[in-house]
Amino acid sequence: NGQHLLKLINDILDVAKIQSGRVDLNYTTVDVAKLCRSMLTLVDPLAQSKQIQIEFCLDGTVQFIEADEKRLKQILINLLTNAIKFTHDQGRVGLDVQAKGDTIVFSVWDTGIGIAPDDINKLFEPFVQLDNSITRKYEGTGLGLTLVQQFTDMMKGTLSVETEPDKGSQFMVALPQTQPDSYHPVVDQAI
Repeated sequence: NGQHLLKLINDILDVAKIQSGRVDLNYTTVDVAKLCRSMLTLVDPLAQSKQIQIEFCLDGTVQFIEADEKRLKQILINLLTNAIKFTHDQGRVGLDVQAKGDTIVFSVWDTGIGIAPDDINKLFEPFVQLDNSITRKYEGTGLGLTLVQQFTDMMKGTLSVETEPDKGSQFMVALPQTQPDSYHPVVDQAI
């Protein structure tokens, strides 16, 4: 599949850039509701193909976040597509966004297959897929959660997981509401 190959190549390039320190963050003021709705619209056809109900809950106090919009989109797309991929037909997937102190927490949850406790630490390793059998049911590059972890770290956030086999999972990305003091934008000096 051409799309699968293109995603694999782009994911590999992103991981290589991160590991070599060649990824610059471009902080902007991001409209959280607009961003989340656009990401949900993007994954809606995938959810509809499995008759999965998508739920969205946005804390009324959350309006904007200072973040790298491209990287935040990649985080949400990876988490949402994983949630849909690992949820049975007619299940539920949700995106909840709320303010907690000086952070905004993006929680993607599902009623999917869940993850065994012994496998949680393996989730964020590059190219690791928990089902490595020949008859593997779920397609993927094995890089999505690696990128989620790395982009979250780069934006000085935290990533946590709550999961139970056969019940579902919840991935929570907490990002600072404003850009970290250590961030200094790169100014292009070219004329």
